[in-house]
Parts: sequence; structure tokens; C-alpha cells
Amino acid sequence: MPFDGESGQVYDERIVRAQRSGCAKGECRWIGRCVGIPPVLEEMYPKTRSLQDMLLATILRNLDLLDIQCLATVPSIILEQLWTAIRRSRLDHIRIWTGFATTGVFGSMDRSRLQKAALCRSHGMAVIIKEVNSPALQWLVNLTLQTLECAPVDLLHISTLHNLRNLIIRGDAKASVCLTDSVMREWAFAARDKNALSNLQMIFADHHPDLTAWSIQHLGHFKQLDTFCALACGFERRASYKAKELGWASGSRFLTFAKSQLRLRSVSEGGMLEELPWLQTIGDYISHRRGTALNLTDNVPRIELSVGQVRIEGCPLRCTFSILDGGLLCLERGPDFERPCNDDQIPSTAPVSKRRKLKSGKMVRMDQLLDL
Repeated sequence: MPFDGESGQVYDERIVRAQRSGCAKGECRWIGRCVGIPPVLEEMYPKTRSLQDMLLATILRNLDLLDIQCLATVPSIILEQLWTAIRRSRLDHIRIWTGFATTGVFGSMDRSRLQKAALCRSHGMAVIIKEVNSPALQWLVNLTLQTLECAPVDLLHISTLHNLRNLIIRGDAKASVCLTDSVMREWAFAARDKNALSNLQMIFADHHPDLTAWSIQHLGHFKQLDTFCALACGFERRASYKAKELGWASGSRFLTFAKSQLRLRSVSEGGMLEELPWLQTIGDYISHRRGTALNLTDNVPRIELSVGQVRIEGCPLRCTFSILDGGLLCLERGPDFERPCNDDQIPSTAPVSKRRKLKSGKMVRMDQLLDL
């Protein structure tokens, strides 16, 4: 009811303006959120529709209530029509995509570039990894982080991604995100003690000045890691010699693949090229390696997630690289690699007992010697 000014009561209203906790400009999109819009109940223009179209529209409006387990009993013809309608409306949520991928009707389904947008300061790496590490993203194999505004502590959450195979982290000239030796050490300890990142095979890092040769000693704790490439980081020229002492060979199959790509591009463009695009070459190498590897797990669906800025104003980062660049370090696990043992697992050797010397001039019986 309206306030009565003659009632004798005191009425005071104060409006406090608070900043929104979410994205004010809508620049950041949640990883699991759909891009499309469900169909409205009333169409803008009149038209006749069949019962099938009405049922499809009803399903599209209630995809959040769809039980994924029920898709296993649906005929393939209906699944194809439903999936076509979902893709047409751009409602292929990651949970919905996972449900259709498990049916086996569409073969081996791949999903790449799930999100590639600028993140706001309200959503940190912990929120992103929480979404990425959900059961719906259990097939995440490739993760690319580009120019994110996060602290090195936030990168520790990546160790919870158990199925990750390839990790690409791009730094920034302003050091907004930085991979450091301490982060590599924490990842290595998590891999050693908690079996974290057990499927990680390749790491590509660029523009991280705090990543130095000290981190090479921790690479051996990753069980499946066989390729490590760093561009424009804090590695010195003698880092390759230190890596060789630890069982890592300087020069890898990635460099061989890059040389072949450079020759092909030079022939196709009719000129002598010296540089290659960094991210594109890495993506081509991952696809090439996946195609040549005889692994049964490659038949399962794959998800490639790229989080970060799509366009960088002024392009402060170096988007290309040269094979002959001194700032490029590529290491590959050699055949004589020995896994470093933990300090707490080194067996303690028993002290050597002092032996009694016997003179050759005296005859001592065995029973007398045992009694001594």
C-alpha cells in the first residue's frame, strides 16, 4: 500500500548501487552454454505445421530436461532428424553432444573450438576448469589457453584434467598469464603423487619468461609426456645440454614435421618462406600424429577446447616462428630415458659389516671361527 505521510512514521529509502558479479558487457560466455536460441511458442508469421514439427519444437525448448540415457533406445532415423534440428538451431550443448555421440549412430564425432572468446575478470581459471572437468567433458583431449588474465596459481587447476593429451599455453607480452617453473613443479608433483595428467603427451608453451631450464628436471614425472616445445621463454642455449643429461633429446618429430610443412608451403606459394604460423602448425601436427598413431582410444569422440582472445589488438604476440630461431626449444623423450626416483623411496643400504682378517700362517677350524 502507498506510504501515508501523515501517519507519523518515518520513512527513509536509500538506493545502493552495486557492481554486477557477472559479465556486464556480455563478453564472456560460459563454456557449457548454448549459442542458439530455442524456438518461441508463437511464430512471428502464421503457417501450418505438422505434429512432427510441433514435437521437435517442444523438444528443442526443453533440452535441459532431456534424459541422455533414453537416446539409446531411440531409432536411428529419429535421432538423425532430432540432431539435425538441434544443429540447425545451434543448440548443440556439450551435454547434448555427448549424449548423441555415445549412441554410436553418427560414428566417431569430433568437436573442436568449443569456446574461443575473451574472458572477463569475474570468471577465473577455477570456474573454467570446473566446467571443463565436468563429466560431460570427459573426452577433452586438447586444451589451448590464449592470453588469459589469470595468475600462475590459477593454472594449478589444470592438473585435475585426467584425459588431457595436448596442452597449449600462450603467454602475453604484458605477462597477463604466465607459466612458471613453480607451476611445472606442482604439476609434476601432482603427476608423481596423485597420478594427475597421466595421459598428457605434448606441451607447447610460448612467451613465458619465467619458464626456465630449471623446469626440465620435472618433465620426467609425466608418464606419457614425450614432446615439450617452448618458444620465446626463459631458456638459455645450454638448456639442451641439461636436457640431454636427463634423457631428453634436443630436436623432435615436431621440428621434422615443421620442416616438411615449410617446404610444402614454399613450393605452393612459389617463394622461399622462413616462418610458419605457430598455432596452425601445432594443430596440423596434432592431427598428423593422431592419424598415424595406431591407438584404440582414438576411435572415441574427441573434444578440443580453446579459451582466450580471438583477436589481439595490435598483435603483441608473435604469431609465427622460425625453425632456426635460437629461442625455440623442442625436446623429445629419448630411448635411454630413466625416470627419476623419489627421495622418500630410495632404499637405505645396510652398513657393511667389518670382516675379520685371518693370517695364512694359522690354521683355524670352521667351528672355532663360528664360535668367535
